[in-house]
Amino acid sequence: MTGLRGGAAQKAALLMAAATTPAGGWAQEAAANPTQTVEVRSDAQQAQRADIAGKRVVSREELLRHGDTQLLDALRRVPGITVLGSSGRAELTLAGLGGGYTQILLNGEPVPKGFAVEQLSPELIERVEILRGGSAEWSAQGVAGSINIVTRRAPRWAQRELKLGTGAYEGRARASADLSLGDKDGDLSWGLNLGLAHEPLRWPVSMVVQSRDAQGQLTQSYVTDKQESGRDQSLTLAPRLAWRLGEGQQLSTDHLLRVFQTPGGSIDQRFAEQGPPPQLSRNQLVLEPRSVMLRSRLSWQLKQADGSLWDASLLYTGVRRNQVADFVGDNAAGLRVRETHVDSLAVDQSWSASAKWQQPLGEAHTLALGANLERAQRQEDRIQREQALPGGWLPENLDEIYDARVQRIALFAQDDWVLSPAWTASVGLRWEGLRTVSQSEQRNLSLADTAVASVRQSHSVWSPVLQAVWAVPDSKDQFKLGVSRSYRLPNARELTPRRYVANENSAVTPTNQGNPALKPELAWSLDGAWEHPLGPGAQLTVNAGVKRIDNVVLDELLAEPSTQLPGTTTWVLRRANFGRAEVFSLGLEANGPLQRWWPDGPALELRGGLTLNRSRLLDVALAGGRLPAQPPWAVNLGLDYRPKDGALSGGVNVQAQGSSSAAQPSGRVLGFGAQRSVDVFGAWRQTPQSTWRMALSQWLARDEQERISVAQATGSTRLDQRTQTRPSLRLSWERKI
Repeated sequence: MTGLRGGAAQKAALLMAAATTPAGGWAQEAAANPTQTVEVRSDAQQAQRADIAGKRVVSREELLRHGDTQLLDALRRVPGITVLGSSGRAELTLAGLGGGYTQILLNGEPVPKGFAVEQLSPELIERVEILRGGSAEWSAQGVAGSINIVTRRAPRWAQRELKLGTGAYEGRARASADLSLGDKDGDLSWGLNLGLAHEPLRWPVSMVVQSRDAQGQLTQSYVTDKQESGRDQSLTLAPRLAWRLGEGQQLSTDHLLRVFQTPGGSIDQRFAEQGPPPQLSRNQLVLEPRSVMLRSRLSWQLKQADGSLWDASLLYTGVRRNQVADFVGDNAAGLRVRETHVDSLAVDQSWSASAKWQQPLGEAHTLALGANLERAQRQEDRIQREQALPGGWLPENLDEIYDARVQRIALFAQDDWVLSPAWTASVGLRWEGLRTVSQSEQRNLSLADTAVASVRQSHSVWSPVLQAVWAVPDSKDQFKLGVSRSYRLPNARELTPRRYVANENSAVTPTNQGNPALKPELAWSLDGAWEHPLGPGAQLTVNAGVKRIDNVVLDELLAEPSTQLPGTTTWVLRRANFGRAEVFSLGLEANGPLQRWWPDGPALELRGGLTLNRSRLLDVALAGGRLPAQPPWAVNLGLDYRPKDGALSGGVNVQAQGSSSAAQPSGRVLGFGAQRSVDVFGAWRQTPQSTWRMALSQWLARDEQERISVAQATGSTRLDQRTQTRPSLRLSWERKI
């Protein structure tokens, strides 16, 4: 955990020094004149604020230790973070809450839709901050908490580093290359990161679908063997520049450009074991997606002699995705019954401006005021053409246009307060006003029909935040408590009444459709923690949280007449509000060197975490009703060997999650199997400038299992799905030039 571990008295002394010390310069000026203490003041304020909020920081060294090529893989091993799903379609969560409940930030700003920040190389990242409670300075959209990913800034000294990597996954070669450059000349410093990656993708999937009548007799059963594969090819460019304008003033800019393509597809084979054959017995999907992501920021900062801080920034984010998809399907007799071609283009853009002022008020208070303006737009065009085949499905030729706009205004105030040598507190209030406008037009050329829909929503949310820390007298222990309010807005896909059609429509593989009547979810959170230092570099932390979510959003299943197969039913899944839910979490984290307890033992470092999660639906009459995909427990254990003067180092990490089953509306039950995996890594420092790394990830991993069942008065349907998980091997070489 970050923060000051010497008790509240030390924090109070540092904060008072921060408020009363005159201004200085930058780091090199402070070194030249020891009486100037600007850096100490700033660090004390930041550390005190982080200490009150209970923020945990994952350092750059920890992220790079295993030689991962994607940030997602590095964060899997961080205690407290739970990764749901497999690589390529995984989600970072806190308290096991996915589905947008965990807020992902990039440099303190929410990551827009389509910006796959978890796929970035750890080489681009300076640190990762984890905040389980609320914060007045950050967006209040983190119901489960926030994970803030901070990118690297322009360095203060010369930097030249090259990393080359190779490996294998499922017998396919993988390769990566990262180049880091940086230097400083007077008041100007610059940095540049360049990354290339080629990652093979493969997901062998097996599915069994069974249908039973009202008496429980098996009426249909078929098996699907599915082979999903592809390759992720990416180019990443991250330049940054900082210019010192004068004493205490700096102008900086940083950019992140990522160009990637993931060509691939899937082949499905379906075999009937009992009853009528499935609608499609064999189909093939070929995808050619290409994406460009750009994020550019301009920042200005001023530190004044009275300890005040001015900070302002402008930010632009753009994501452009082109995709061509071709789908063909055959029936049980081998006849081609469906042939579809889809061209789509989606463009997401957002502009935002933010400003913050921070000022020490006397010896006990530090006041911060700020504002944020944001405007985001999503435009999507989709053209679908289908062939009219003899004996096949009725063709559905569509021209679809979607346009969604979001405007957000946020104001916040926060006061960090030293109440006494034992008590510190933070009181904040954030107001966010949001306006969403979504328009869609769908032309069905086959039916000569045009449907136009418009959705307009406006919301205003007050988010108070209260946090307090009590440092136990004559002890280094600390107790923390926080109360906050947060929310989750429906995204454009959940609101727009567009349909995402399933190739094999059934009660367990339905078509998805948006719901314009969807309301935002509002939540109150109570979070607490106990921190107990065990010695230098060692600490034990126990944290707990309770959340109440109003207007909780769940899936509901609808049965509608089919337009392509007359006389049959089309199953549609859409999101809807279902009252309240409660979430409980309990976490235990510990870390420290083994030599703390065994002075003559090897240079081993222990780290681990245990998380217990539970949720329940209060206003839905369901036995076992809870939020879906939330593992009841998760364990993360690591053991690293890092001698101070040795050339060899290594470690092992074990991750495991428990299985879950959650009853949902419309007679649905969602189940997810237990998971486990082992990661092993080793490093050899060949010279002071060069290092070799080898890592084996997802070793002994269990296959991912998912179950969906739907029970109704006329019968039931169940889907059992298993996705194979295979280990991957990486070998990399690093050289400081």
